[in-house]
Amino acid sequence: MEDDVKFHISETGHSVVVSHTICEHLSKFYIVEEKEFINHKRFLLSPKDDLFKLPRDLYGEDSFNIWNFNQLSFLIGFYIRNLVIKDDIKFLNIANASHKVNMALDFF
Repeated sequence: MEDDVKFHISETGHSVVVSHTICEHLSKFYIVEEKEFINHKRFLLSPKDDLFKLPRDLYGEDSFNIWNFNQLSFLIGFYIRNLVIKDDIKFLNIANASHKVNMALDFF
């Protein structure tokens, strides 16, 4: 498979990763809901996916893991994607994604 990942930093300092292959793969996990007022993309995962399992379900009853590491990865991505720093104040700016907020709260 060809490596088509390209990394750019704009003049404003924003980082951008461009990859047709990665975008094509990620698009398999989204469903588009047509609304009267907006084209809405919602993450499409089965409730049986490992992301929603408790650590004991993934690693066994005798495991000392307190994290489902898929959830930890989701939370790190959630933080990186939504973090805003303004006037030295850090906050999460989440627009039109209540299902992602609820998932993050459930994982915490």
